[in-house]
Amino acid sequence: MKARNIIILLSKNKFRILLICLLICLLICIGYSIFFFSGLQTTTETDSIERVKSLPYVNWTSINEKDVNKSGITRYNRTLSYKGINIYLSGKGVHNAHFLDMSGNILHTFLDRREKKSKWKLIKPCQNNNFLVLIEDNALFMIDWDSNIKWIKKIRFHHDMAVADNGDIYSLINKKINSPQFSSEEPILDNCLVILTKDGEIKKEVSFVKMILENKELFKAAKTQKEKRYCYGKDAWDIFHTNSVDIINRDIFKGTKKLFNKGNVLFCIRHLSIIGVIDVKKERIIWSWDLDELDYPHNASLLGNGNILIFDNGTHRKYSRVIELNPITEEIEWEYKANPPELFFSQTRGSAQRFPNGNTLITESDNGRVFEVTRGGEVVWEFYNPEINEYKKERATIYRMMRITDLANYPKLKRLK
Repeated sequence: MKARNIIILLSKNKFRILLICLLICLLICIGYSIFFFSGLQTTTETDSIERVKSLPYVNWTSINEKDVNKSGITRYNRTLSYKGINIYLSGKGVHNAHFLDMSGNILHTFLDRREKKSKWKLIKPCQNNNFLVLIEDNALFMIDWDSNIKWIKKIRFHHDMAVADNGDIYSLINKKINSPQFSSEEPILDNCLVILTKDGEIKKEVSFVKMILENKELFKAAKTQKEKRYCYGKDAWDIFHTNSVDIINRDIFKGTKKLFNKGNVLFCIRHLSIIGVIDVKKERIIWSWDLDELDYPHNASLLGNGNILIFDNGTHRKYSRVIELNPITEEIEWEYKANPPELFFSQTRGSAQRFPNGNTLITESDNGRVFEVTRGGEVVWEFYNPEINEYKKERATIYRMMRITDLANYPKLKRLK
């Protein structure tokens, strides 16, 4: 009996020991899993933060105390403002675009009908009631009035597009390349001007690296920048950051000499603080301005009087302005800035659109604000993005707002009015 009891006791102890071992193993596994997944989560969060930091622009901005209650249309002078229909994208990461009347009512909304959605950056009208949509560093596609996709081109398009009279589409793409002339230590981003057919097929590509290498002054300015920016990830130096294209639609003369030809392209390069003009056929920069006057500008556009309108961000001087430059005399003929100047400031982005009556629509992107000023600087229309995060006290930014004023060319828009 004693031997039997001893055997039973040993068996029970073995069972207890086995159970304890299993519990210890289970606890070790749980601890390891917690450690592993917390580490994985931290890595993922870190990677996400780094990706956000590498993006060129943010989607939300802190609301100034004085603007905390402002939303939608906050000012509308019906007599002095220039009428039309406004189209814009909210910067919060949406996949649609809104048409607004002058009172801020939504008249029509475009929707993203793609299976895999990503944030729209810019929308512009095209021919035959179609619209172009740009997804930053990702794709360009065309939609009809009912948001149906007509074609999509997946290349690293960015910032801007323009449509020629024949339906050709001009835009910008990023290409990571090795260029020892600019940097022997790391790759750089070559911005290329691309021309597509109305069906989305690329027919011409012009390299900014090639053009700037041929221009001694611009090459020196690019190579000797005081600060390096990495707006599209840390794996390539964003050396130029070209951010606008505008097709010159007529010949521009300086006395009897032709300064620009119809079909030349006006561009803006933020990191060199210049605007310039390209002879697309010769693939050469034929004119540029100004390495000292501008401060990280955006959205250069040719006006009806032959002058050039520029959103001059003032990234380093800490206030923005909009200027009208005479490219023949290279003198500033008009300027808008706030009083005091610091009240109007968008460190990044920004745009300006001139109307036939001389008014200018200005997008103060970083603050989610758009306003219209007269030639004398009076604000006659104002809109604040109503997309607000109440918890964080943040407002969604606006990359650009465009006002469509030639409604006769857009029958469906005309019916909305």
